[in-house]
This record gives sequence, C-alpha cells and structure tokens, in this order.
Amino acid sequence: MRKIMTNHQTDRRDYAIEQLKLGNAFDDEGNTAQAREHWGNIKREDDAEIYLKAQIKLGYGFDKEGNTAQSREHWGNIQREDNAKVYASAQFVLGCDFVDEDNTAQAREHWGNIKREDNPKIYANAQFNLGVTFNDEGNTAQVHKHWSNIKREDDAKTYAKAQFHLGYFFKREGNTAQAFEHWSNIKREDSPQQYAKAQLNLGFNFHIKDDTAQSREHWCNIKQEDDIEVYASANFCLGISYLSLADLANSLSFFKNVHSSSPQYYSAKMYQRILEVGDSNISNSLLKIREIVESILRELVVERHLDDSKVAHYTTVGTAHLMLSKQTNKEEGKSYSPLRLTTIQNVNDPTEGKLLLEHLKISNGNSFTDTGRFQAFIACFSFNHDWLNQFRLYGKSDHLEASGVSLVFNHQFFSGEHDIGAHIKTTNNATNIGLESKEIPR
Repeated sequence: MRKIMTNHQTDRRDYAIEQLKLGNAFDDEGNTAQAREHWGNIKREDDAEIYLKAQIKLGYGFDKEGNTAQSREHWGNIQREDNAKVYASAQFVLGCDFVDEDNTAQAREHWGNIKREDNPKIYANAQFNLGVTFNDEGNTAQVHKHWSNIKREDDAKTYAKAQFHLGYFFKREGNTAQAFEHWSNIKREDSPQQYAKAQLNLGFNFHIKDDTAQSREHWCNIKQEDDIEVYASANFCLGISYLSLADLANSLSFFKNVHSSSPQYYSAKMYQRILEVGDSNISNSLLKIREIVESILRELVVERHLDDSKVAHYTTVGTAHLMLSKQTNKEEGKSYSPLRLTTIQNVNDPTEGKLLLEHLKISNGNSFTDTGRFQAFIACFSFNHDWLNQFRLYGKSDHLEASGVSLVFNHQFFSGEHDIGAHIKTTNNATNIGLESKEIPR
C-alpha cells in the first residue's frame, strides 16, 4: 500500500532535504563547520532516511579527523529500524573503535548486536572478530562457537578464513579428523589463498601418515595464482616427496618451480644443482653428503633458550654500516644485504675447523686455514652482547678503544630449522590472527 504523506510531513521532509543539500554544498567547499551545522539540524522525525544519511556523513567526518567520541555518538544514533544494513556497518565500526582502545567488552557488545539478517557479510566479519578476541584470551570454546557461526553464504572469503583457522585449532588439539574436515570445506572460489593453505596442510598431514599419493594430490592442487608463497612451499614438498621415491626427474622439475623470494629457495636451489649434475651416481653421492651435513648440523645445534639471551655480533662501525645497508644487483634487479659468511682462512686460531675435519675423516692439512680441497665459511656470534673484551678484540677502529658496535639480532633471524630438508610442515597463521578491518558506512 502506498504511504500517503500529510502536508506537515511533506514540509518536514522538504526541510530535511534542503538541510542535507546545504550541508553537502558547504562540505564540497571545504566548510566543514557549516556542513555539520546543517546536517545536525536534521531530526529523525523529519525523515528517517535523510536523518540516517546525515548521521553517516557526520560520523564519517569525525572519524576521518580522529574524533572518536563524536563519530561514536553519530554512529550510535543509527538504529536498526532506520536501515538494518547501515546499522550493522555502524555497529561493526563501533566495535573496531573500542577494540583499538583495548576495550574488548564494549567491542564484543557492538559486534554481538549484529544479526545475519541485518547484513550477512558484516555479520560474518563480526563473528570472526569475536572469535579473534576470545582466541587472544585462550577461550577455545567461544572461538569455535563464533567461527562456526559463519556460513559460506554470509561471505565466502570470511568463511574460508574461519574454516582454515578452525582446522588449525583442531589439529593443535590432536583432533586430526576435525582438522581435515574444516580444511576440506574450503573451495578455491571461496578464497584462493585460504584454499592453497588448506591444501598444503592436508598434503602435509597425509605425508606424515606416509600416504605419499594423497599428499602429492593435495600439493598438486595448488596453483601459483592462488598464493605464490604457498605454491612455492607445495612445489618444494613435492620435490622432497619425489626425491624420497628416487624419481630424480620429477623432483628436479618441482624444485625449479620454487621462486627466489621463497624461504625454501636456497634449499631448492641446492637440490636443483645436485640433480642437474647429469650423472645419477654423482647426484646420489651428493645427496648422501647432504644427509651427512644434516646429521652434523643436528649434532652442532646448541640447545639454549634464547628468551633471556641476546645474540650479538661485534664489529667496527664501518663494517656495521655495510652489513646493515643494501646493495642492488642491477642485472637481477634485487637488493641484498652484505651480511655473509666469510672464509675461515682469515681467523687467528690455527685449530679452527679441525674437529669437523676429524669428524668427516678428511685429510686437509692441519686445518681449514691451510690451502686444500675443502674450505669452510663462518659467521661469529656471542650470547654476551655487552662484553668489554669483545669490543676490544673485534670493535676497534684505528686502535681506538670503545669505538665499535655490538649488533643484537632478532631471534627470528636464526632459523629454528637446522634440518635442511625439513621444510615440509603445517602452515598456520593462527598464532597471530588479524581482525577484519572496519567498514565505515557512507
């Protein structure tokens, strides 16, 4: 039935329209104060739809200026009865504002106000964020509840993200069957990136069950356009898998697909060079040497908790400047840090490396410092980052005391993976899950 408006209602609507137009005109001229005055003149009883538009403009303007209190006031004025979709967006933004202030309770209240029928996509984002806040508190039951509320028809991308993280959590709890179910729910059309990560994890878990056929099937499902990093990881895993089957040709083809920006690139390049020797006997001998190197690395790993320690490298100011700078290779168009391993021939300890030679049963003169067939390269670090004697030994410039520096490295600089071939592992980003960003209603 068509709604019939009285003259009084028409007058009030006309007034609201005129005030909105005036506000817009002043806003276009950059006169924000006058624009806000006119938008603020509009009341809900004048016309609910126009009032809603004015509140959105006021809220957006104050948010842009960083005036959170004022933006919250205007977005808080928006009611579900005005427009359910805009109400959902406003509540979502309010939740994001409060969580930015670490006011989780208020954030949850606003996100919890959003219903699926208001706006399915915003509802899905709100449910995901609710799960994240409970994850930060370790409340697994609430995490599962909110992420399980998200349906594909709400928003496919958010659904895929929730399914991926649910899979990770069930895997962490030892419930592999549930993890498989959630990862298998993700389709490429939901989110190519989440699909690729899920397929990588499914492949890995079949790998540890020694079901190589299934693991390879999942890894082969991943395309470069899904996610270039995950694609590289999958190809590295496939290379390792075929290597274990002594299928050197297939192994080589997959190692070649690992691009230069991948964390596995240098390991893949090592395998590629071994397999490209052209003589299978030599390649197998080199692969055997690789296994020996891995066993040595496992023996040499220092089991030490780094949480309370600082890993430092002492050097001169000039050398530190070079190490921290980046140099560009014009031919490749890439930047490299000059932080590299250096030859052991320059050290002042004649016995350096002797123990390793004895372990390998290699005769190379007295040490690596002698000219011989084998050479070694090292970098030196210390767990004592503020040691006067180290400054004196390694930090002097022109014999000037206390002129050097101690470079303290982030612990993540040192890979926790000492096994060169052990790059096949479950991928997860669930330890640091980002919130869905706020969508400002306009």
